[in-house]
Amino acid sequence: MFATNRLPFSLGDVLAVVAALVILVAFFVLPWYELDDDAGTVTGYQIATDTEDDLDLAGRVSHMFLLTLPIAALAAGALALWELASRRYDRAVPVMILVVGALALAYYYGAFWYEGRSTTPDEFEFVGSGFWVGLVALIGLIVQAFIPYPHEKPLKVIVAPQDTAEPVQVIEVPRWRRPFRWFFRRFRQMMARTPMLAYLIGIVAAVELERRDGASFAGLLGFRRPLSLFGATDLLEPFSDLDFSGVLTPFFPAPGKTFDAPLRSSWDALRGLGETFFDSLFTQSAREPGFFSLLLDVLEYDVVLFVIPVIVVALLLRGPANRLLVALPGWLGILLQLGVLYLGLTIWGGLNDYRELVLIYIGVNVMLTVSLNLVNGYMGEFSVGHAGFMAVGAYVSAVLTMWLFTDSNVFGSAALPSEWGLPLGFIVALVAGGAAAALAGLMVAFPSFRTRGDYLAIVTLAVNFIVTGVINNVSAIGGPRGLNGVPIWTDFSWVFVFTVVSVLAIHSLVNSTLGKGIIAIREDEIAAELMGINTRRIKLVAFLVSSFIAGMAGGLFAHVLAYVNPGMFGILKSTEVLVMVYLGGMGSISGSIIAAVLFTILIEAFRPLAVLKWVAIPLILILLMLHRPQGLFGFREININLRGFRGRATDKGLPITIGGTGDDAAAH
Repeated sequence: MFATNRLPFSLGDVLAVVAALVILVAFFVLPWYELDDDAGTVTGYQIATDTEDDLDLAGRVSHMFLLTLPIAALAAGALALWELASRRYDRAVPVMILVVGALALAYYYGAFWYEGRSTTPDEFEFVGSGFWVGLVALIGLIVQAFIPYPHEKPLKVIVAPQDTAEPVQVIEVPRWRRPFRWFFRRFRQMMARTPMLAYLIGIVAAVELERRDGASFAGLLGFRRPLSLFGATDLLEPFSDLDFSGVLTPFFPAPGKTFDAPLRSSWDALRGLGETFFDSLFTQSAREPGFFSLLLDVLEYDVVLFVIPVIVVALLLRGPANRLLVALPGWLGILLQLGVLYLGLTIWGGLNDYRELVLIYIGVNVMLTVSLNLVNGYMGEFSVGHAGFMAVGAYVSAVLTMWLFTDSNVFGSAALPSEWGLPLGFIVALVAGGAAAALAGLMVAFPSFRTRGDYLAIVTLAVNFIVTGVINNVSAIGGPRGLNGVPIWTDFSWVFVFTVVSVLAIHSLVNSTLGKGIIAIREDEIAAELMGINTRRIKLVAFLVSSFIAGMAGGLFAHVLAYVNPGMFGILKSTEVLVMVYLGGMGSISGSIIAAVLFTILIEAFRPLAVLKWVAIPLILILLMLHRPQGLFGFREININLRGFRGRATDKGLPITIGGTGDDAAAH
C-alpha cells in the first residue's frame, strides 16, 4: 500500500501527532455547531461543557460522546510522541492508535449521525467546519497504522500443508493486513488466557448493566422497552403483516363465496404481498421501522450492553480469576462458576416473566435433547417417540402433587399437609415421574435387543401412540380434555438444578466404562458382543436413564403450565426433540445444549410470523442439513477449561476449544 519508509523516523507517528493536534484545535477553536435563529456558533468544548442544556442546539448532541475526541487525541498523540522520542518502534503502538481512533469515531460520530437520522433530518445543515476537520483527523489516526516503519522488513507467514508431500510455502502478508493480523493475534492470545470464570463474571456485569440502563438505552434506540431475547423477537416484527391466504383463496373459495376472476384476484393479492414484503424490509412508517433498520438497532443494543462489557470485564479479571481457579480445588471451582452462571441468568430472567419462561423452556429442552442424544447419538439407535416418556413423567408427577398436596376439583382435598409440597414433595413427585417414565422405557429397551434402525423407530413410535392413547382413555385424569389445576411450582431455580444434574449425569455416564460400551454398540454391536460387552445390559441402562430424564423434564414442564393434555406429547413434540438432537450433532452433549438454546430462541423469534414460522424453520433446518449434515458439533465436544491455566500462554490455547473423536462425518 505504501513504499518502504527509509527515513530515520516514522511517518505514521508524525501523521498521528499532526492528526491529534488537528483534533484538539478543531475541538477547542473551530466552530462546531450553528445555533438556531442565527445566534452564532459554538465549539465542541462549549457543547461538552454545557451540562444544563443552556445552548439552543438544533438537535440532541450527546455531550459525553464529544468528550471522547480530546481524550482520544491526547492518548494517540502521547503514544506517537513517546515512540518518536525513544526511537524504539513497535508495531503495537500504531495498532493501539488505530483502535483509539476507531473507537472515538464509532462512539461519537456514530451517535451523532444516529441522532441526526432519528430526530432532525436536516441536522447536518447546522454542522460547522470543526466537525468535518475532526472527522478527517480521526481518519488520519486510522490510516497511520498502514504506513511502514523505518527499514521495516516484509512480514512473511509459513504455511505448512496437511499433505507432507507438498513443499512448505512462504507467503508475504499484504501491508494492509499487517495491523489487523497483529491485533487479532494479540487479542486471541489474551482471550486464550482468560478462564471461563472471568467470562461468567463479565456476563453478570453485562446483565446488571442492562438491568440498570437497558430501558434508557433502548429508548435512545427507539424501542419502547428493553429487548426481551437480545432482539430476536423484535427482528421479524415488520413481517407480521404478511398474509399468504389471499393468494390461494380465489382458487379455493369458502362455501357461498365466488370470484369472477380468480387469476386476477390471486395476482393482485400476490402483488400486494410483494409490496408489503418490500416495505417490511426497509421502512413502513416513522414509528414502524423496517427489518434492516431494526437489525442495526438490535446489533447496537447487543454490542453496547452485552458484547463489549463481557469482553472488557473478562480481560480485566483474567489474571485474578485464573489465580483463584488454580488455588481452589477442582470441584469447588466448578461449583463457583455454576453459581456465577446461575446469578447471571437469574438477573437476566428476573427483568420480566417472559424471559424466565423462556429460560425454563430452554432448560426442559436441554434435558430432553441430552437424554435422547444418549440413545440416538452415543448408542446409535433411532428413537422417535421421546415425547411419550415425557408424557408419563408429566402426568405421574402432576397427579401426585395434586392428589397429595393441593385441593383440586379432580382429586378433592389434599391427602397430606400442603406444607410438605415444597420442596420435598415436589422432588419426590419429579423423581416418581422419572421412575414411571423409566418403567415405560422398558417397552422400548426389551424390543431393542432384537431390532435396530427403522424397526426400532417403529417400536418407539408405537410406544408414543400407546402412551397418549392410554391417557386419552383414562377419564380419572381428564382424558382428552386434559388435567387442569396442576400447581405452578416450577421456576428457574428448579429447572437450573435439574438441568445441571441431568447434563452432569449424562457426561459422567458416557465417559465411564459403561459409556465406552454404549459407544462400542454404536460402532458395531456384533463386534462389541464378541469382545465380551454385555450389550443387553448396556442398552437397558441407556434406555432407562434416557427415559428417566425425559420423565423429569415432563414433570417440570407440567408444573409450569398448570395444565397438561395428551395432545402436547404427540409426534410433533417428539419431532422437535429429534430436530434439536440432529441440529446440535450426534454424540455431542455441548451440541445438544447449544441446539436446545438456539431452537427455543428460534421458535420465539419466528412467533410474529404465526403459522408461517412452521414453514421458515423447516427451511432453515433443511439448508443446515444440506450444508452440514453432521450438525453443529457432530461427534465433537466444546472443551471448556474450568480449572484455570497453569502453563505458559500459547496461540493454540483457547478457553473454549472444539475437540473431536475422529469419527466426524465432515472429516471423511
